[in-house]
Amino acid sequence: MQSWLVLMIAAGCSRPEAPPPNVLLVTLDTTRADRIGAYGFPLAQTPTLDRLAKEGALFERHTTTAPITLPAHISILTGLLPPTHGVRDNGAYALSRDVVTLPEHLAAHGYETRAWVSAAVLDGRYDLDQGFMSYDDDLSSQDTPPMFLIRERPGHQTATEVVRFIEERDSEAPFFAWMHLFDPHLPWQPDPRTRPLAPTGYDAEIATADLALGRVIEALRRTNTLHDTLVVVTADHGEGLGEHGERTHAVFIYDSTMHVPLVVRHPATIPPGTRIETPTSAVDLVPTILATLDLPPLDTQGLDLNPLIAGGSFPPRDLYMESLLSERGFGMAPLHGLRRGDQVWIRAPRAERYNTTADPRQHHNLHPDAPVPGSELDAALTKVIARAEARSVAAVENPMSTETKDMLMALGYLTEDHDRRGVAGLDPKDGLPLHNLLEDARHAVRRHELEAAEGHLKALLDQVPEHVSALNVYALVRLHQERYDDAEAFYRESLRIDAQQYRVLQALARLAARRNDPSAARALLHQALAVTPDYVEGMVLLGVLAFKEGNRAEAERWHQKALAVDPTSPRMWRALADLRYREGRWTDARGLYERVTTANPKDFEAWLHTGVSALRMHDHGKAREATHRAQTLRPDSWLPAYNLACIEAMAGRAEEALQHLDLATQHGLRQPRQLTEDPDLATLRGRPDFNALLARMTTPQAPR
Repeated sequence: MQSWLVLMIAAGCSRPEAPPPNVLLVTLDTTRADRIGAYGFPLAQTPTLDRLAKEGALFERHTTTAPITLPAHISILTGLLPPTHGVRDNGAYALSRDVVTLPEHLAAHGYETRAWVSAAVLDGRYDLDQGFMSYDDDLSSQDTPPMFLIRERPGHQTATEVVRFIEERDSEAPFFAWMHLFDPHLPWQPDPRTRPLAPTGYDAEIATADLALGRVIEALRRTNTLHDTLVVVTADHGEGLGEHGERTHAVFIYDSTMHVPLVVRHPATIPPGTRIETPTSAVDLVPTILATLDLPPLDTQGLDLNPLIAGGSFPPRDLYMESLLSERGFGMAPLHGLRRGDQVWIRAPRAERYNTTADPRQHHNLHPDAPVPGSELDAALTKVIARAEARSVAAVENPMSTETKDMLMALGYLTEDHDRRGVAGLDPKDGLPLHNLLEDARHAVRRHELEAAEGHLKALLDQVPEHVSALNVYALVRLHQERYDDAEAFYRESLRIDAQQYRVLQALARLAARRNDPSAARALLHQALAVTPDYVEGMVLLGVLAFKEGNRAEAERWHQKALAVDPTSPRMWRALADLRYREGRWTDARGLYERVTTANPKDFEAWLHTGVSALRMHDHGKAREATHRAQTLRPDSWLPAYNLACIEAMAGRAEEALQHLDLATQHGLRQPRQLTEDPDLATLRGRPDFNALLARMTTPQAPR
């Protein structure tokens, strides 16, 4: 007998109860409640969320526990506050296995538990995968992210995997499915269908996430599953959008980043159009879901919200919030806060108190003029923290890998040690403008707006002359300008201030290799490894230097050392393969890329480059096979279609080549020069159908 069926004895006969409902939990990254149509934003394009709210319950004053992805998601999945679950920021900790998560509890009661996440910051290495039968965090089929960004998966691709699960599952067990959508997080690259009507790129990305959510809800309708599914949609945190000077999130704990949507739909228990004004918290989701499923509760710090849905009320309670990233990431003072009704208290070097009913944007700090209420709230905050810490479960210290550290710096969640020491204890209200200058410079470099980047960096260095991150970005500007001696000078100055920067040592090693000084390059890389012994990229580069000098045994030794440090990643083979690819050594490159795809069959770029390498070796069959594999991984990318066009053109199959070119233009190829100058397409030029394709490319059209 299935574990979720119980027999009821009545009048001498028995019948099974209906199976418990499925659960779909959707977390929207970086989504403010006040940019959703159902929350009153008239310009929103959120029809799916708005419909769910009409068909279920909307919580007007729902807040997260921390304005940063990993700690907030752990509160959602455990019902515990950050001082209790112990994960206080991204990347540096993993959830203790002693904590019982919602999916673990549901799996123990017969649920099929599945998860799909869309960004590296929720990788399973942080132990969010506890209790899931499958945890899809494989983002290797995505493009290599641009400078200062991290690898992510577009929401429509994540939704495709969830829809496939819904449509193809044949289990009779109820499911718990968690889908995480990263789209509203910077950089904003919305679906072209949402951008024309959205007031900002941010709102277009929320609309893009709503489209992905709509596909999943529609799949539940098609399979007659929606009526048996408890749907919970919320967000981990919001986005500053410039309020209080914060462009993004993770530092301040104002409502711009703490007030998030919560919409719950379950026709069997929730009347349509229910709206709840009582303040609620992310830690309330676990007890609410378990109570709705009529399952035993977990020991959480939240409350079951079903009494509110039924029209009841709660006694006033204190809701905790924090941002320790200001301290741990940037070296400034930490922020702790409390919400009690319409009162918000923020403990900071210059403390703040707000009445969110009278002052929803939190512009008027009441504390300087009336300190007594704030002192009472601060005493209550101390008690909340003490109670939370008294039952704390120590998070697993997850010594930050170089890959993780680079990811956090790319997201703007971490700065160099010296920069943190330089602003130690500073009120984040004073320190954030300095951080914003650095972020502006990074974004300008990514857009190749080098003069603008210089302006931001000069302004920052005028105030903090020894800001090593600013010096390093300045060096990057000089590299883009091909002023290599100036770049080296900036790196040397940065290294003088903080000699422990392994990435700066590697950058100097690359400059030394560029001027044909391998001895200096090796010495610098050995210094980097002395600082960070597990620095895989440094080992790989030492192997590349040895290989270029003909010392294959030494090259192999370094690559084996790298493999021993990071046995699950084919990064070292990718590094060497990319080098051979750039050198035009196609046989070597192909062999190395094949090692990569054997280890990681979802590596889009490795399949793509395998195809090009095979084409250069005149192996059209292998070129087609590898490129088709890349196209299967990324059907929305124009690159595989374009490469297939080149393969067919070189094989003398003009009609097939033109079909692939047409598909490439449909998927985003917009550069006619690519077609007119690429020697691989020489056999097509002069054909009327080729000229017609060029004409279509140069005609203005709506983006696809």
